[in-house]
Amino acid sequence: PIRLLESGPAAGAIGAAYVGAQLGMDRLIAFDMGGTTAKVCIVEGGEPTVRNGFEVGRVHRLKQGSGLPVSMPVVDMIEIGAGGGSIAALDGLGLLKVGPHSAGSRPGPAGYGLGGEEPTVTDADIVLGYLDPDYFLGGRMTLDAAASRQAMVSRLGSAFGHDPVAAAAGIARVVDEHMALAVQVHATEHGHDPRTFPMVAFGGAAPVHAARIARILGVSHVVIPAAAGVLSATGLLVAPPMVEESRTRLLELRDWDAAAVEAIYADLVAQAQRELGTDVARIDRFVEMRFLGQGFEIEVAVGDGDDPAGYRDRFVREYEHIYGVTPDYERIEIVTWRVRVYGPFTVPTLTRTVSPDASEERTRTRTAWFAETGLVEVPVRRMLSLPPEERVTGPAILQLPESTAVVGPDDIAWLDQHGNLHVEIAVRRPETADAAALSGARS
Repeated sequence: PIRLLESGPAAGAIGAAYVGAQLGMDRLIAFDMGGTTAKVCIVEGGEPTVRNGFEVGRVHRLKQGSGLPVSMPVVDMIEIGAGGGSIAALDGLGLLKVGPHSAGSRPGPAGYGLGGEEPTVTDADIVLGYLDPDYFLGGRMTLDAAASRQAMVSRLGSAFGHDPVAAAAGIARVVDEHMALAVQVHATEHGHDPRTFPMVAFGGAAPVHAARIARILGVSHVVIPAAAGVLSATGLLVAPPMVEESRTRLLELRDWDAAAVEAIYADLVAQAQRELGTDVARIDRFVEMRFLGQGFEIEVAVGDGDDPAGYRDRFVREYEHIYGVTPDYERIEIVTWRVRVYGPFTVPTLTRTVSPDASEERTRTRTAWFAETGLVEVPVRRMLSLPPEERVTGPAILQLPESTAVVGPDDIAWLDQHGNLHVEIAVRRPETADAAALSGARS
């Protein structure tokens, strides 16, 4: 049962990898933002990165070491204390802070009309015109925009001249900068430049913020899946059955024993197959390696025919990829041996019907705020009613039943044949963007 921990967010990363495979993207940033937190995972080689331990029940959500360590494989994600329900407040110095405390689902954001009075990220999105009060959850729920504005004024007004739009814009900027920084740190720690990755944004809140975060990071291409709000469920449908087994046994490469190595792998595969209860369709081998004397290991994928030289070459390449240098030191040891054993599985073909709605009012508009423009009238479209390949130039708002995609000024969006929305982020000089943001905040 312990393997169910974090299975929902992990399934979202698997779903993002599935969408990427549909589009020929084998490396991407999976960005998941829901009601409580946001999570980021790097997908490389078509699969989410995996680590072999994490923490649960943290007393301080973002502080490593404040929770219970769990030693088991898990999709490698960084958690950010920012979701739709994250509460904004002024600290003792009068500075705006967002999260990690959340309003939850009940009472939830003030705009839910369930008794909540604290301003949240969702309330900011309502005040800024991103969310349609009459089309939340596909029209099954009505939002109270007046309550959202009142929460901004009553709790944050002293810092923003009692202007609800200015307060909401402050929340949006703090949240987006916070999430962009977390993505930057997570990617850098894995040896990546986020500007070289596309982003797949999913969860109820991620499509609202993805274009702005991508612009901050320098990411040029954002994909919002057709089923963005339920991509974790999609991930569970497309994930193949797999069991991972590992064993710790120290072995220096200079003491290589081919027979002993194959015996370790054979035992691990047999144990995994017993757990699977099916035939074996695929076996992937991994080892955790380090230079002798180091306190941390690096996981390296290896082949079943690799000799000690092959293990060393793969380790050195991965070490250089992560750290940029390789110590002038020859003694290398393997610490842990690992296999991932997959059972037979046929990946289902999932499609979402894209049928233009002739009854939709294509000229519908709403007032929304953007850093580059301030308050401006923008077109509002139903995302799945867009004809495939039709280009929409931002600013614009494209609605899904379970989410909303916000397209920034000069960004270009279009729907592909699978129902995924693509957004090409406009390149903007930093000094121009900063000046526009200041102007927009004043307005």
